[in-house]
Amino acid sequence: MNIKKLRCLGIWGLGLFLTLALALPAAWAAEEYRVTFDQWTNAKAFYDDPRPFMKDLYPSKIIPPEDYARLVFDVEAMKKAWAEVVGFKAPDEVGKIAPEVKPGKYTYQDKEKYPGLKELLIPEYYERFNPGQPPISGNFPEIEIVPTKQYYYALTIAEATRKYSSAVKQDEQGYMNYETYNSGFPFPRPSGRHKAIQVLYNWEKRYLLPENYWAIQIGCGYDKNLKLDFNASNEAWFLRLNGRCVIHPFGWYDERAQKRRETRGVIFHQLSPRDSYGNVVNFTSFEDLKDFDQFLLYIAQLRRVRKLSGTDTQDIAVGQDVIYEDFEGFSQKLSPFRFPYKYEFV
Repeated sequence: MNIKKLRCLGIWGLGLFLTLALALPAAWAAEEYRVTFDQWTNAKAFYDDPRPFMKDLYPSKIIPPEDYARLVFDVEAMKKAWAEVVGFKAPDEVGKIAPEVKPGKYTYQDKEKYPGLKELLIPEYYERFNPGQPPISGNFPEIEIVPTKQYYYALTIAEATRKYSSAVKQDEQGYMNYETYNSGFPFPRPSGRHKAIQVLYNWEKRYLLPENYWAIQIGCGYDKNLKLDFNASNEAWFLRLNGRCVIHPFGWYDERAQKRRETRGVIFHQLSPRDSYGNVVNFTSFEDLKDFDQFLLYIAQLRRVRKLSGTDTQDIAVGQDVIYEDFEGFSQKLSPFRFPYKYEFV
């Protein structure tokens, strides 16, 4: 996203997970460019540590120079291109909903004084804008509102969106004809009666992290009394198999992916706690609406591979408080056959 000129190393939170992701043009990160858990903890402790880990683990210090250069784009060019693609600049839209809320510091006690805060925050965040106390973890008693900056993606993502989005088609129910999709975001300006599902297709084709990455994760879970009841570390590999426009190869990753209509492959390896060590989750996603994702789970203690059915992927992930389809927030296939939804704006 917006880390100076590079979108290839980020910290991503889902629940109480911290992820350090390293992108390389090769399919998987080479051993010598991996970041260890010791390096991560030395750069930034898990709790209440204001140190910017990017100081020690900035991409240019990790990724080979020739590969880093391929991922660098001019910031102003990215801002301009993305504004043209979506049709607006974010700063121009600020202040229309709650003009009384200006940049500055606010506490939860200001909620009555500035009712516009409720309009600006999603319901969950508005409820969490309170003193920290059980049984809710992750509350925040104060916030600082800063001037809005233009949001943008890598230049090649904006260019692919501009070039290919007009060709994307939907059926009568709103489901996308995947054969008409090439790369970039399919619906940069959602509109019409299928506007809601278009937004979800943008999420499905998201560029949340780069097209190839290796990541290490540290995750913690808490009970209703805010007592630590889960502490884990994992590593993961991710490969985007179609819609590629940042890292070569572009479009489809290879002939097999194109023939099988594969969209992405993920390997998730558990390193701790001890009773989960060695467990591996592997899944491959497919485009066809009737072709559900292939989901394999290696159970180390049993030394067996379990193939999960379409409904099993809503099971709780081992030792955690999330289901398998919570990967990156939401990973269900948009399908009229399996768990069909009604898509609408509220």
